[in-house]
Amino acid sequence: MKHFKLFAIMAFICAAFNANAQSINNYYLYSYNHSLFNPAAAGYENKHIVSLLGRSEDRQSIYDYNSGILNYEGNIKSINSGIGAIVMVGKIRNVTGSKVGVSYNYQMRVNDRVKVRVGARPTLNSLRGNNKDSLGNSPSYFKDPDTHGNLDLGVWLDVYGFYGGISVENTFQRKDYWSYSPWRQYNLIVGRKIKIASFLQTDPSIAFNSNPIRNTFFISNNFLIKKWVFLGATYGKSFDSNPDMVRFNVGLNILDKVEVITHLYSSWENTGFPKAVGYTTFEGMIRVKI
Repeated sequence: MKHFKLFAIMAFICAAFNANAQSINNYYLYSYNHSLFNPAAAGYENKHIVSLLGRSEDRQSIYDYNSGILNYEGNIKSINSGIGAIVMVGKIRNVTGSKVGVSYNYQMRVNDRVKVRVGARPTLNSLRGNNKDSLGNSPSYFKDPDTHGNLDLGVWLDVYGFYGGISVENTFQRKDYWSYSPWRQYNLIVGRKIKIASFLQTDPSIAFNSNPIRNTFFISNNFLIKKWVFLGATYGKSFDSNPDMVRFNVGLNILDKVEVITHLYSSWENTGFPKAVGYTTFEGMIRVKI
């Protein structure tokens, strides 16, 4: 009954969100929520966690993004398994995309310091909206509405104090998709939590994301100060015409039960127009540990 209530609450809340189907996953907060990108990471913290993320990008009226993600993950120790559920919904101009999935992973314990999780997340993806004028009267690139299934796969490791994993999202990429495609993308994450002093913990990590149009490398480090203040930064290097980006975040850890993390930043991106377009982004996340 407890899990049923959690899923019912998630389904209700997700109706309030709009997001862009192709950039729903935000790598600049990846270090706080690994199960967003890897179904095998669900439950690795050995707690039940509900996360709510929101993102808004103002791209000077060319095309704005508004996105939301609701994520649940938990660990079932009695059967060495992790479970999860995710709802992503969003909008870019008049095109709305969504992704709903449930995940399961099984943990294999080699010894006390080496653990391996293997997981999968079947998903249902949907695109809706009259897209003929969504990018300056562009021709239609998908049927409306379009709903189909897909699959995310992943492996997660906890090895001698290091954590990390590799995953593939949207394994069965559709050949008829273009701009709004739920692209197949590959993710690699490696990190380690280090206790520097009784009042200071750090969590350095690196990540790599690859999809059909962009390959990006990330370096991130988050500090937890006196067990209640988060301070962090992420550097992103895109191997294309986009410039390097740096993001900063700040947050609170309330009684080790609720984490509230947010940042506001401006950045630049080469959009293919005559000149680069500047945009301002607000992003926030709430994680509740049950």
